[in-house]
This record gives sequence, structure tokens and C-alpha cells, in this order.
Amino acid sequence: MKKFFLIILILLLNYLPASAARVTTDLVVLYDFTETSGTVISDKSDIDPKLDLTISDPLKVTFLDPGLSVTAATVIKTAVAHTKLAASEFANGFTIEAWIKPLNNTQSGPARIITFSQDSADRNFTFGQAAEHWDMRFRTSDNPGNGSTPSTATPAASIAATPVLQHVVYTRNTSGNAKFYIDKVEVATQTISGDLSNWDESYEFGLFNEMSYPTDDRTWLGDIYLVAIYKKALTSTEVGANYDSGYLPPKPPILLPAVEEYGNITGGDTEHIEKVDYKIPYEIRGNFYLEYEIWDSDSDGEIEISVNDKKLVDVASAGNEVWSAKRRVKIKDILLCDDNLENIITFNNTNNPPNSYLWGVRNVSLVKDGTISGLTLYQESTDKDMTIAWDAVVDDNYPDIHYDFFLWNQGEEKKYLIGATQQIEVTFKLPRTGLFAFYARTCDRAKTETDRICSQWAHSALEREDGTLFGRIADPANPGDHIPGKWMIYGHVAAPTGGGID
Repeated sequence: MKKFFLIILILLLNYLPASAARVTTDLVVLYDFTETSGTVISDKSDIDPKLDLTISDPLKVTFLDPGLSVTAATVIKTAVAHTKLAASEFANGFTIEAWIKPLNNTQSGPARIITFSQDSADRNFTFGQAAEHWDMRFRTSDNPGNGSTPSTATPAASIAATPVLQHVVYTRNTSGNAKFYIDKVEVATQTISGDLSNWDESYEFGLFNEMSYPTDDRTWLGDIYLVAIYKKALTSTEVGANYDSGYLPPKPPILLPAVEEYGNITGGDTEHIEKVDYKIPYEIRGNFYLEYEIWDSDSDGEIEISVNDKKLVDVASAGNEVWSAKRRVKIKDILLCDDNLENIITFNNTNNPPNSYLWGVRNVSLVKDGTISGLTLYQESTDKDMTIAWDAVVDDNYPDIHYDFFLWNQGEEKKYLIGATQQIEVTFKLPRTGLFAFYARTCDRAKTETDRICSQWAHSALEREDGTLFGRIADPANPGDHIPGKWMIYGHVAAPTGGGID
């Protein structure tokens, strides 16, 4: 019986939920605006009591799924006690954060966006828009009443005439140092001295207008995607982490392999506009390769691949708005989590300005380090010359691997050396009869036999007699037929520095 034995390395992986990329420590209030209808905006933080908000006039807003668009004057506010907004909660600092896009750069007052206040003259804090810049009023013992002497403002022209989505963060530490960040860049500083002993916790908390509306109308119009309040001053690193995570709620990672297209070039994919998380489906032993194809309207190499939040490589597509050929990048086992922890591979486009460049990723899979993919063995003519070939792939960080091949005739106990090569095809002589084993291994880029570091030999056995090999492959041009004289085998080989297989 003709036999062809295939050696396959099977990768196994455990799954547990992954942690979110956003900062969650000391998070007091969180609105992610994932509601699609109704009159309630839910507080998604873990701190009770929840500060759920009630929309006073649902006809004045539009649900964006996710996000909320305020289209006309209204107010959204809470009806419960504000114990988690008590002054004592902010003894270690304060942060307010928003993903936001105003309707224009002319509304002012400032127009109230997030406010803990009583009326137009009394507040604990208010984040608002004053025409072309963002404004924060923060009440302290040295800055009483309206919290506006001084307020903290971003520079002029912070908001363009045609506004774009921005990530805006205000922080104040225990020393009174206040800062504004726009898209993770610090843009303004201000000293707001004093303590919070004069805060009035009977004030109301809400969004998009003064709490005394309609008596005091400080309407803000625009789109908002996230609001968060922390009981500490986020560091610049933490602000950057929240910016990089985006405003979309965390989505479950996609199990590999995944052939589907993700990214903002696919009109229906609203969940992976700026990045895609993939879940490694096996328990990894040793190193392996990540294979993928990417699409990018800008071929400047700003798509980042990371493993468990550790940057692996920046990659560029072919540009010109076409899918790249299959790419490879090596992932070392040191980047993987310990047992029983999930491993996440991320394709991240957030180095590009939000919504500025189209991008996508597809055909993402894993192969064991050193796998020779699509290896073929076929007869060139009626003589004894045979050719061995394998699929060429681009390796983003390990392009110079060498392959050693030989065939062993078990009957003759003779070795037919093919040699070390990086070529796509190698031609060699092969007797017409005999029982053969095909051997292959990977080696590093050094050329001399004594200097090279190689894996152990991997082998697959094949029998051949009278010019017939086991396992002819189908002819794709003629379904049902076979390509004369051409056969398919697969050899899986370990990394040069890996343990290998025998």
C-alpha cells in the first residue's frame, strides 16, 4: 500500500476573557452610549450607586449605536443621590474624559457638556465648549461659586470650523495642577489652587445643558461617544492608553484562523474601525508565525501589530488601495502569557489620525515556526530529474531563513542531498524505484555548515515505484482531473533555535 505520512504540529490554546485596554482603576462614572432606544443612558462603571441619566426629550437626540447625537436643546440628568461625586471621593485627584464631536465651533456660554451644578452661576465643575476651545470650570476654596476665576481652557482654534471627533481629557492633581489633553497631546496647563471643602453635593449632575434649563439655556449640540470621570488625575501615559483604546466598547476577540475582512474599508464593520483583536486558539509551544494580508490607503507603515499589548512590528501594505500579498511575522514564545491566560494579537491603525485613512486586515492565521507551506514535488520530464518547490511568503522580521533538504532511499541506504537554499525551486536526481523519506530543517542565515544553527530534522515518508507517487493533486483548471507528474506533500519544520521534531 502506497503511503504518504504527514507530520503536523498541533497547537493547543486555553481561553479566558481578556482584560480591557482602557484604564479602569478609580473609574467613578462611565457612559459608553451603547443604548439604541429609550430614555435612559446607563452608567457602566462598577461603582454604586449608578448615575443613570434620563433624557428629558427623546425627540431631541438620535442614537448612533454607539454614540448619541444631540440635535436640539434638551437636558439629560440623573435623579439619584450623587454620593460617588462627593468632594471626599476626589481627595486624590480628578479626571474628566470625553470622545466628542461638536456641531460647530460657534456655540458658547460655555455650552454645557458635562456639568455638576445648580444654575448658570453655581457649580462644582462644568466641562463645556466656548466657541473654538474647550473650557473647564472647577470649584475650589480658592475658586468659589462659578469656578471660573480662573477656568482652564485649551488654545484658540482647538475646535475647527468643520469639527472632527476628538478625545478630550481634563485632569487636576492634589497640588492643583490642571491639564488639558486633546488626542493624547497635552495642550494646556493651569493652576487651580484650593481644596474641595466648598463643594455643594445638592447640585444636580447631567449633560448637554445647564441643570436649571430652561430657565438658564446653555445648550450644547453635537455627537458624543464616551464620558468618563475618575477619582484621580490620569497620567499622560494613561491618557494615551485611553486614546489608543478608542471609544468603542471592548469586543470579544476573533478566534483564529479568520479569513473575514475587518477594518473601516468594509462598510458593515462598525466594531473594528481602528483595530482588530484576534484570539490565539491553541496552547503555544515554542515560536510561530502570524500570516495575514492588509489593505491600507496609505503605505507608510503605521499599522501596528502587537501581542498582548507588546508591540511586535509596524507594517505597511502595498498602498494604492489594494490588498497585500500574504505576509508573515515571527512571534516568539516569550511574548505569550503563562498557562491559563488568553493571548491576544492586535492589528492597530490608531497611529493614523482617526477616520483619516482606510485600512483592513484579512486571512489571519498561525503556522508553526519554520513550516514550509504548500511544498510540492513533481517530475519535470520523462527522465529522472525531480523538482521540489514551496510557496514564497514575505517574512516581516525573519526573511533570511535557510532550508536544508534531502531524500533518503531506505532500500539503498543512500542519501540524495538537495542542499541548503533560499531558492523557490531545487532540482535533483531521483531513482525511479525505492522507498524514500523526505527530510527538511530550517537554519539561520549563516552560510557555512559549521556556523549555522539549525533545527532538528523533520521527515515525512513517501513510497515511489515505477514513476508513481502517492497523492496526486487536482488540476484547478480542470476539476476532476489531475496534473500529470505533479504531487503535493507538506513538511513541517521547527525553528532554527527551537527543539524541533524527529
